[in-house]
Amino acid sequence: MTQAAPLATPDPSGATAAPAPPGEKIERPDPGLARGHWEAPRWAFALIAALTVAGGLLWLAITLRTRRTGRTGS
Repeated sequence: MTQAAPLATPDPSGATAAPAPPGEKIERPDPGLARGHWEAPRWAFALIAALTVAGGLLWLAITLRTRRTGRTGS
């Protein structure tokens, strides 16, 4: 009796995985965010974090400056 190969979905990155040795069971997590596949490279998330911190510091500086001079936003 022959064992049918499991159906595989194509890898979005284009990389092909090596076949598993016979008798070895491979368990993969369900697709989704918990699997760890993101649609952006790692540096993009670091850039977003850096821009967020820079924006927060800029907002803080503007807020402190306007409070010191007694100006209002209107």
